[in-house]
Amino acid sequence: MKKNAAHNMPQLICVVCILIWSCFSLLTAYSWADSLRWADPSEIPPPPKDSPGFPFRSQELDVLPGFQNPPPGYGQVPFWWWTGDPLDKDRLLWQIEELHRQGVSGMQVNYAHEDTTGWPTYAVEPEIFSDPWWEVWKFVAEECGKRDMGIGLSGYTIDWPNGMSLVSRTIYSDPEIQGREIKVVDKIRVKAGESVSKQLPLEIIGVHAYRIKDQMIEPGGIDLSVFVKDRQLDWTPSEGQWEVWIFTTNRKSGTLNPMHPQSGERVIEKFFQRFQDHAANQSASGLNYGSS
Repeated sequence: MKKNAAHNMPQLICVVCILIWSCFSLLTAYSWADSLRWADPSEIPPPPKDSPGFPFRSQELDVLPGFQNPPPGYGQVPFWWWTGDPLDKDRLLWQIEELHRQGVSGMQVNYAHEDTTGWPTYAVEPEIFSDPWWEVWKFVAEECGKRDMGIGLSGYTIDWPNGMSLVSRTIYSDPEIQGREIKVVDKIRVKAGESVSKQLPLEIIGVHAYRIKDQMIEPGGIDLSVFVKDRQLDWTPSEGQWEVWIFTTNRKSGTLNPMHPQSGERVIEKFFQRFQDHAANQSASGLNYGSS
């Protein structure tokens, strides 16, 4: 039993540190509560009347007729690949009309990736989120709206954390909301009467000492934070043999910390809000297929 507990100590310590960091993040998020009312579903304005694809929540709903004859917004939703030839409005309109004629309820725009390191999105014309691209998107969204067809943009390839994707460049590159990785950067063995004196790194989040018995780490340990001043650790155990663990947390470039109080706000600002800015009011009536 002791062997198993000692063997699992690194995992246990990491779990404890993650929980501590999560609690800290939650407390921070709570302090932002007043500015995050937009995250409360009750604060979200209702969609336009009869918008396609929005659920009907009445408890008296008889679902069978809906399965037999799906309402607008429910049905076939093909992947609409915009990779290849430059986008052409006339050609896109023809495709919209043909799909509508076949009873397709909406399309999800997708972009393919190269078979190279990182699987980057294929270069396309116009470039995604460029002014010419938004002109095409506005046109397509309006034409879909006229036909009660939904339109959406898949996150396939464009939100992959490879450092090259659209979302990597616009959102994951923001250091403030990046995720963090907890690491044990140093382990120091020390026994009674021996001193540990060490300058700690900037990213320090904790210093703990674990008792050594029969050359194995015992569960529990003691927090040495009271022996740290100006990031300098000075500690001398009075008895026993110990192993001092130094924990740090480093930002992980190209990631997103979903618990950060600004993460949702930043994703809306850099991604979803842009659809409303460039195709006003089409987001609610036509843009109803989320990023995958």
